[in-house]
Amino acid sequence: MSRLFIEQVKDYIRAPFAFPGGYKKVLVMTDGGILCDACAKDNFRLIAESTREPVPGDQWAADYVELFLEDEPEECAHCYTAIHAAYCECQECEPEEVNQ
Repeated sequence: MSRLFIEQVKDYIRAPFAFPGGYKKVLVMTDGGILCDACAKDNFRLIAESTREPVPGDQWAADYVELFLEDEPEECAHCYTAIHAAYCECQECEPEEVNQ
């Protein structure tokens, strides 16, 4: 991977929300898992090394950064924290209806 992509990963760590709009971004790994910004920050050295020199089966190699707009909540592949999409429709994200 190029140094430019490593800079994109650094940008994701510094600003995990897109501007303008404030939409959540996620780091997608080569194995298909996603990482939250906190785990990406804590493990940046591993991610950078694995991304620069990928080894088959290495789960720390990053593939791309994307906006997480629509989908069911996903779990961070490292800490298992729920990551909610910008337009998530799960029960946690839906406002409760007020009975009148």
